[in-house]
Amino acid sequence: MMADAPAPREMGLGLAPAGTGKGTLRDFTLQVGGVRRNAPVTISTSDELRLVPDATGALASVIYWGDGKSVAINGGWNSSTSVALMSHRYSAPGSYQIEYATRHPSQGWDGRVLQITVVSGSAASPPPPVSSGLDRSFSFAVDGAALAAPFTINAGSALSVVPASSGSDSSVIYWGDGTYSAMTSGWKASTSATQTQHRYNAPGTYRIEYATRFPGYGWDSTVRNVTVVAGGAPAPAPAPAPSPAPSPSGVWRPFNATSPWNTPIGANPALEPDSQALIDAFRSSSPFGEHLDVNIARFSIPLYQASTSAPLQSVAVGLGGEGWGGGGPGAVGSMPIPAGATPDESFDAHMAVLSPDRTREYGCWAMNFNGTRAGAWFAQLCATSDLTGSGVRPPATSANPWWAAHGPRACGFPLVAGLIRADEIRAGRIDHALVFAYPALRRNRFTPPASTNSSDGATYGIPCGGRIQFDPSIDVTKLGLSPAGVTIMRALQQYGAYVGDYSGALSMYADNSPAARAYWDSGVLGTYELRDKIDMSKFRVIKYGTVYTWPPGS
Repeated sequence: MMADAPAPREMGLGLAPAGTGKGTLRDFTLQVGGVRRNAPVTISTSDELRLVPDATGALASVIYWGDGKSVAINGGWNSSTSVALMSHRYSAPGSYQIEYATRHPSQGWDGRVLQITVVSGSAASPPPPVSSGLDRSFSFAVDGAALAAPFTINAGSALSVVPASSGSDSSVIYWGDGTYSAMTSGWKASTSATQTQHRYNAPGTYRIEYATRFPGYGWDSTVRNVTVVAGGAPAPAPAPAPSPAPSPSGVWRPFNATSPWNTPIGANPALEPDSQALIDAFRSSSPFGEHLDVNIARFSIPLYQASTSAPLQSVAVGLGGEGWGGGGPGAVGSMPIPAGATPDESFDAHMAVLSPDRTREYGCWAMNFNGTRAGAWFAQLCATSDLTGSGVRPPATSANPWWAAHGPRACGFPLVAGLIRADEIRAGRIDHALVFAYPALRRNRFTPPASTNSSDGATYGIPCGGRIQFDPSIDVTKLGLSPAGVTIMRALQQYGAYVGDYSGALSMYADNSPAARAYWDSGVLGTYELRDKIDMSKFRVIKYGTVYTWPPGS
């Protein structure tokens, strides 16, 4: 591993044990009577459910069935594993969360969750075969005009479902009020507008499901909620979105002026009582040496700006955070993806896209796009973030729904938060806190502005959300740094940096989109810009608030 390459990390789902793997062994399917069941999974109390992992090769695996029962497979799952060991019956109706955790010899532990509903009665007929999700995404229009989220219309307005692509051989729209529209030949560009259009008679919130069958893949569906309010006129166009507060330099920065990301520390802040000991542990935690690197080439964040003409692309995820479709496991959301945009080339595969007005981030972790999914985007976790707000998600200890706490970084942060950007270096000023990662952060602990934590790390260290500051009394212009290095160090003096992730080295992050890379590579900024030029002992740990344990008891 290169010195600037952080080790992989997990999503912080609260699975025991900790997850550090690429996720190549954690996928699974559910079967009843040998027939695959698709999300949303519903079975009967009379059904025997079987979990079928998608790959072999694990050293050990464990299944939590969600009803207080679990099974451990010490040798890992393989084709000879007993069917009985992977099977389960539920004694009572209810909603259960199945967790499958598995350990790979070189990748460590990782896991996946899936929600299942158990109903009373005899076994229901099996659902259609699994789908790739190629044709299940859709958008809304009201009287011919595109409708933006949150989806609210007036009673009497004509709401249309607009599928993202054609080619299915049958489709059906469930409008949520007991009515539906069926297209036995599937949706096409020539499909009559009346077949995909609906008017509601009464105010309320309705769950719309668009189900479609694609040749060779079977049925699949996605869901949106729409709120109908009293009135007969078409819903007005959404009001212009607020803009983030400008930085003192005039350069764009995300989040509002009172956000913890945009709040200066000051010259004499309160410190953690063991600040020096925490910094000593921080300095010595990397096997690559005592230096703070700037990840650029790999293990960083490519940041893209969407244009108003960028098409919305459907992205299926292992876990959807806030703003990603319906959210939760198996969610499908959409994001504007500029032509040529690609994730970071490392296996963390982060990617961030800003909305055209730069008021929303679409952030993804472990994102991919290749022929294995027939040209479909998919990721392990995606979430959106309101860039006009505080940049802080609800904490995992109290988030409702639970998945609202999760973001594309281990500590729950938006990807743009703390990122070193080219426009700031050009301006010679960074007016926000940075983000850093290191090997010995305090595992299973977080403090706001973090909302989750890493299960990797050490029993002693700065937790997710902890903040460090470089001594502001030091004249950083005399350290032999480039102009970019001086700009970064001044930001670390004025705003500091928050712990955002687990890493194999002491790492900060710079935009590594192609445009930014070209700028850095022109001699502006290098990964080891700060090596051997700053005294790492001159950092200090700012006193933080409540430190939460997650998952409980860990």
